[in-house]
Amino acid sequence: MYSTRTSKKMKTLHLVIILMAAGVLIMSSLQNVQAIPYMSPQDLYKQSDMVFYGQVISKQTGPGPDYYYYQVKVDTYFKNPQNSDSVTVAGHKPSDARAGYPQFEIGDKAIFYISKLEGINTISPFSTKAGEACDIHAFLGPAPIQGEPIARNPGVPLALLDENGSMVGLSLTNHPVFLTYDIVNNYPFSKNFTLEAFVKDQNDTSITFYKKQVLELGACESTGDALKWSFVPTKSGTYSLNVNIDGQFRLGYGFQVTDAHLSSNPNLQVVSSPLQQFKSGIAANDVKCEQGLQLVIRAEDSSPACVKSQTAQKLVERGWGMISTLALTNNTSENNCGQFYTVPENRSNSNEIPVLILKQNSTGCAKITFTENSLFNNTNDCMGCNSQLVKIAEIIRIGKYNYATGGSSYGISSSVDDTRMFKITSIPDVVDISKYPVGSNFTAIFIIKPLANATGFYDYSIEKMPCNDYPLAVGYNYDQVNSSDFSKALGLMQNHSCLRGGLYGISSVQVSGMSYVQMKLD
Repeated sequence: MYSTRTSKKMKTLHLVIILMAAGVLIMSSLQNVQAIPYMSPQDLYKQSDMVFYGQVISKQTGPGPDYYYYQVKVDTYFKNPQNSDSVTVAGHKPSDARAGYPQFEIGDKAIFYISKLEGINTISPFSTKAGEACDIHAFLGPAPIQGEPIARNPGVPLALLDENGSMVGLSLTNHPVFLTYDIVNNYPFSKNFTLEAFVKDQNDTSITFYKKQVLELGACESTGDALKWSFVPTKSGTYSLNVNIDGQFRLGYGFQVTDAHLSSNPNLQVVSSPLQQFKSGIAANDVKCEQGLQLVIRAEDSSPACVKSQTAQKLVERGWGMISTLALTNNTSENNCGQFYTVPENRSNSNEIPVLILKQNSTGCAKITFTENSLFNNTNDCMGCNSQLVKIAEIIRIGKYNYATGGSSYGISSSVDDTRMFKITSIPDVVDISKYPVGSNFTAIFIIKPLANATGFYDYSIEKMPCNDYPLAVGYNYDQVNSSDFSKALGLMQNHSCLRGGLYGISSVQVSGMSYVQMKLD
């Protein structure tokens, strides 16, 4: 009796042990199928005999019962290039229980990691279906490779379009603006990206549009034109667009919005009398006159008056007052330049600076207000000037810095002057600075037209606040602007402390006919 019970207990115990052992074996087998240790693209590149991107064009029975033969038409060899653009490789069938090997069908495009096993080119389990966005840097990192050409269009392009599909530099109120952004996954594995877009009204710093989206992209894939957002600006003014990817600033862009009603009906604008504007707090130089009238500033009390052009000239000759240079520039801007806006300042915390972008065969304008710093005296040296008449157009110089080193020191000069490749005019052409008291302002419009050979990148152009100059790109889009296109001296000039001197300084700068992009300095 005792032995029978003992025998039954032993059988039960043996059965439990067998089941537990079987469970361990099953779990171990499942883990072998699913668990593939992570390897970085750099490690995979090193351990592989060959790496390439291509498309499967045939699939046949392989060298053994567990394999297929794939014929792959190679688009790009990343490691160990062959003479032929067609390669035969062996890949495990799904019945192989040792690992989760990838399976491919005819027409699939993929990154193939190949190892030589017993003389046969064999697909690694890390091979994966992929898009066309990867290059050699996906495996070797972002550092430039010796002999590699400089890419003019790296990164991820943004397009800001109006309802007609044209690039937005000037938009209208109550008209949709479309934002498309092509995020590129330059990694040979799937990755999530968080995209954020902010549109801010620079007049009151309010955010008029915000969108956030998480995107999952496969290996070497891009969104193309699939990602498209829209917003409708309701107020005229200057707007800035900032794009962040994974919480990091990627691109900044500025554009102008004008009132659609006034744009189509410019005669609807009502102008108050000069005295009413002056008493309301508007500066005399900022007073607007009715169409056909000229703004004159009275010498006795600096009050404004709007008179006919012939009368204005007679008043000046009699010493009654002087013609406002701002009035001249306002008339010019309406006819030649369009609406002006202020470009944001440098972002010192992220080492970014704004670069002006001027299209070829176009016209860019700058409105600069100068402040008289000291009285003009013909007997003073005045840095070599012997006249009180300043030729305004000559203030703008465009060119590149010359950077030279010697031991532990370096020198920077603006020795490469390319101003001759632009046609630059100004309104007014000449200013008599002796007519302006210390602390008073005068404003000038600069009209800049690039000549046929002006395409390129320039370290300095229009002066900006508080000092230095805006870099300028002519004939390129904002997604083609990189710090490597400019001289090494640019970053040093933008970041050093400075002090403007001379008879007059700059109190404000605005531009039109040009866009800008925030560029990160190396």
